Amino acid sequence: KKMESTEDERDYVELEEIKKKLEIDNEGFEEITNQSLESERPEIDIYGIHDSEDVGTTKCLSRPTSMAVNELLPSHKSHLQLLSMEDSLPVEGSARLEVVAESEDLSARDSKRGKPKEDDIASARKAKSKEDDITSARKGKSKEDDIASARKGKSKEDDIASARKVKSKEDDVGSAKKGKSKDDVTATKTVKSKPDLGEPKEDAPGVRFEEPVPAPKGKEIAGTSNPKIIAHRTTTSYALVTNVKEYISETSQPAEKKEDVPEAPPPVAYEFGSDTVLSAELLAKRTMSINNMNQQKLYTNKKGPLRTATMKGKGKGKGSYVDYTMNPKDAPEPTAPNFNVQKGSGVERLTISMVDGQTTTIQVAGTFTGLDLFKTVINRLNLVQYDLFWLVRKDKEEEEWVSPNATLTEQKISINPENPTKIELRMRWFKSYFKLTDEKALYYIFLQYSRNFVSGTWGGSDKILTRLAAIQIQLNYGDFVRAKHKPGYFQRTDLEKFVPKSLLDKGSLNYLQTRIFSFHRKLSGISTIDAYRLYLQIARESYFWGVTYYSAKGSTDKLGVAEDGLFIHISGLPITWLPFDGLRGIEALDLPAVKIDYVLNKKENTVTIPVDPAQLSPLMVQVCAYYGILLSQETQGIRSSTIPKEYRNLDEFLIPDYGHFMRPKIRIDDDSTTQTMLSIIRNEYVHLCGAAESAPVSRFMLQIENRIDNEEVLDILDVRGCKINDTQFEFIVKAFELAYKKKKEDEDEQIIEDLSLFLLILDGNSISNGELLGRLLNLTNVKKADLTSNHLGPNGAKQLAEFLSQNKSLEELVLATNRLEVDGFLAIMNAIKGNKNFKSFNFASNHLDALIRGPLVDALKTNVDLVALDLSDNPLGDDCASEILAGLVGNKSLQYLNLTQCGLNPASGEAIAKFLEVHPHVSRLKIGYNKFSAQNGVTLGHSIQSNNLVVLDLRFTNIGASGTCGVFSGLLNNHSIVELIVNGNAINKKGLGILTTVLSGNNTLQKLGMRYCEIGKSGFITLAKIISTNSSITYLDVSHNSLDSTEACKQLAAALGHAKTRKGDKISATVINELNISNCLIGPKQLDELAEGLVRNRSIKTLHLDDNELGIKGMRALSVAVKQNQVLKIITVQDTHISTSDVVVFMEKAADECFIEVLDCRKNGIDAGNSQFVQAQKRYNKYKILL
Repeated sequence: KKMESTEDERDYVELEEIKKKLEIDNEGFEEITNQSLESERPEIDIYGIHDSEDVGTTKCLSRPTSMAVNELLPSHKSHLQLLSMEDSLPVEGSARLEVVAESEDLSARDSKRGKPKEDDIASARKAKSKEDDITSARKGKSKEDDIASARKGKSKEDDIASARKVKSKEDDVGSAKKGKSKDDVTATKTVKSKPDLGEPKEDAPGVRFEEPVPAPKGKEIAGTSNPKIIAHRTTTSYALVTNVKEYISETSQPAEKKEDVPEAPPPVAYEFGSDTVLSAELLAKRTMSINNMNQQKLYTNKKGPLRTATMKGKGKGKGSYVDYTMNPKDAPEPTAPNFNVQKGSGVERLTISMVDGQTTTIQVAGTFTGLDLFKTVINRLNLVQYDLFWLVRKDKEEEEWVSPNATLTEQKISINPENPTKIELRMRWFKSYFKLTDEKALYYIFLQYSRNFVSGTWGGSDKILTRLAAIQIQLNYGDFVRAKHKPGYFQRTDLEKFVPKSLLDKGSLNYLQTRIFSFHRKLSGISTIDAYRLYLQIARESYFWGVTYYSAKGSTDKLGVAEDGLFIHISGLPITWLPFDGLRGIEALDLPAVKIDYVLNKKENTVTIPVDPAQLSPLMVQVCAYYGILLSQETQGIRSSTIPKEYRNLDEFLIPDYGHFMRPKIRIDDDSTTQTMLSIIRNEYVHLCGAAESAPVSRFMLQIENRIDNEEVLDILDVRGCKINDTQFEFIVKAFELAYKKKKEDEDEQIIEDLSLFLLILDGNSISNGELLGRLLNLTNVKKADLTSNHLGPNGAKQLAEFLSQNKSLEELVLATNRLEVDGFLAIMNAIKGNKNFKSFNFASNHLDALIRGPLVDALKTNVDLVALDLSDNPLGDDCASEILAGLVGNKSLQYLNLTQCGLNPASGEAIAKFLEVHPHVSRLKIGYNKFSAQNGVTLGHSIQSNNLVVLDLRFTNIGASGTCGVFSGLLNNHSIVELIVNGNAINKKGLGILTTVLSGNNTLQKLGMRYCEIGKSGFITLAKIISTNSSITYLDVSHNSLDSTEACKQLAAALGHAKTRKGDKISATVINELNISNCLIGPKQLDELAEGLVRNRSIKTLHLDDNELGIKGMRALSVAVKQNQVLKIITVQDTHISTSDVVVFMEKAADECFIEVLDCRKNGIDAGNSQFVQAQKRYNKYKILL
């Protein structure tokens, strides 16, 4: 190629010599790169190399044309280090370039970029030729031999030694010119990878990445002394992304000189961050003449776990591409700045306030500029990521940002210790970091965000505000505790610290706390740092996040400035959101005011907003800075002509480096989001309640809101115990009907269907209107409806029956305790007769008698797929029970039968035993509170031997000790029963002996109820043996028996504290989770013995000690036990004759070392207002005390 100048010719010659050393030419270079990388493309591309002249800038290595040569190889031939992607990187997957500067004389000469003197050039070339001759003569090889040797490959150690012997003659030339020694020349300096923050360099890459990138594998090129060279093909250009820690300069020293060349200090690696994107952009434009960049694709194209963007444009040739990948997780941690500030004279101490209210004192002088002051503060705080902060001066009620260039004296900032100006460090910019690692900066940003939300400066949806409040409560009060954190825990004054006034005034405080605690419970165990990060993440979802408002005193109009646009508040008009791409011009008027020209919805508009004089300049600076950042990123629709000329060259130190921050997210207004069925129900229900001046049902609203917030489908609606009357229930039904109507009319499917009810629970309300119930059941197509205790009565049942006759979805209907009586029951049964969808009926406690047997038996014979039938607490009698059992003969699906307290006698007991023999599929049988006989117990014991019963409830069935023995005998061959309740039936020594035999080989039984069973000292000693050998029982109720024996308590304590031991393949250890020994005649002595077992026990979570004589000694013994037991959570000591002082003693003894959550002291007359008790409760508030 013909050169136009001597300098270009020299550069071209040097490039050709490097190529010769690599043994490749232009075609070979192209062939190697094609072969090495078309099969395996590297994941990281570097676009440039730092040299000693351009520290902090990026240069693109393009194809060796005259333009690229001039950029790539400076005239002084700086030591260019090629870095290995595999061998030398501190962080896997990152890419770096290392540069070692030349000596000062060469750098200075090169920086002038003037043409070197001809004699210098000739001398340099002569020296180079001489070195080549000496090297060739010493080795005894010709240049062709060198090439062959290089192609055969040398060891890495030989290459490194050879490279270190090489010394450029230009060093000698530069030394001669400056009069320096050779040692001075060879002592190279390490270029700092990060420019001084006080003097930021142009296009200085940052240190922020976004996603992890795996390290690419290198490709070796034959004939090179460096181990790995990676070349990346970019259509018409080639970029060398390489890495070798040894110099590869091919200018050799004379062979006879063997003195050691002092090594340069290890170069500082420079990490290419997120702003490498723009640096590469500008570089591509400058080097490859790319003028048209597709910015949209640059930031949005994603491939797998990497974020890869491609810039396209028309360059010289067929086209040019530059690819990049960002790696946020592998980015190095930022280091704290170290500014050098000249203090000058007149040094005084100045106090600076922080975001958190803390202060720090620094030494300043009146000659300090605002920038000097800011640097001093940053140094003192060791604040690493300070980009978003600046200093504000506060004079009375006025605030003003400190000017960076003017001195403190010029700004009339007093540093007089007697009357200093108040200076505060505050966030000036609101942007989102790619990677926020500075914990102090994170803390300050969190405080600023929370202050803006709580004060109402930033609005947000109820979802966002309640979640932010929950995070603050987590940070201030710790993990959620179910027994403590309930509605009513906070007063309004407490919530004002976490919630804006607008939300407090919106509705019930209890409902608000319920919403907050529902998210608070999900935060248990979160670290403080993660809580801060979560707060910032949720905050950014707010439509009004990051807005700074400006207005004039006395005016209701205001202008909000955000990173991506403007909020225009004009009194009497809706808020206008104006993205910056719609801004056509902004002008500061002398009024003072701001005039804004914009285009919105294809309409041109102009608005003028008055602003206080002191706010006018900061407003314009903030608008133009945010706009300028988007302009620097070449955001679509952003034009430089929009910014007034006087604001186009803002102080660089004031403006955040766009390379550290993510692009703005699209703002989504909560009111403009797509409608869902639940949002329609919520809005309509609130509207109806407001029109009737009726408070919404909190529990209903909470379930709707939670599903909307979490974008979940509502499948279970549980509003039990909410005291809903017919009027309130009508609002709920109408809201549901409107949602289904709108969804049916939604032809374009714009409404999201997030409602699919499966279970409806209305237990414990006051709904008597059966029509409303029927409308809701048929509308929602629920499968299970629990309408217990709703006072339907016969009339409500008849209304409901009309809708049940048309219902095709309901499978389980619970109408217990509704006073249906016979008329209401018959109406229901006639409506569902023949409907095979019904699988379960529950008509407990409805004043039904033997008159129902005819229609009921007919329904049972028709519906042979019935799974559950509950007729408990109805005076049916033996005849009715016998006919019901006969009607179930053809049923092979029944699993649950409840005939508790139905007035049954021994005759029914025999019928039930025979029924079990022919219906082995029945798994749950409850027949308690009936008058059976001892023989019924024996017969029942025989029946359960061949049955698959899981639950058997025989409480208070009058079967006596012999009948209980018969039931226990049946367990010898039964391995299916999990729950056995024999409360109220005597158990003698023989029965306990049988039970011991049963439980020694039965690992199925888990729940055993034996209250009121006349168990005494010997019985408890036997029970202790059972407990120590059985490892299946998790619930044991032996209350209302006699445990006044100290010996029995000692045996029981030993069993409870029994450690796990392995015997063969069996493990013997107590696994009881809940133990009930209430009303067992336990006193302080007995409890003292039991406490020994509780200390060693590691399974009991709930302990019932009600109705025992504990007193002060018993509470002390209990406090010793709970201090050493980390499992016990709930203790009930109701009616145990303890006083207020006894409870205080327990709290003091247990202190904060115990792990209990609830201490139930009800029915003891505890004085909640006692001063000692109040103080103790405040001090030891880890658990909740029920009074």
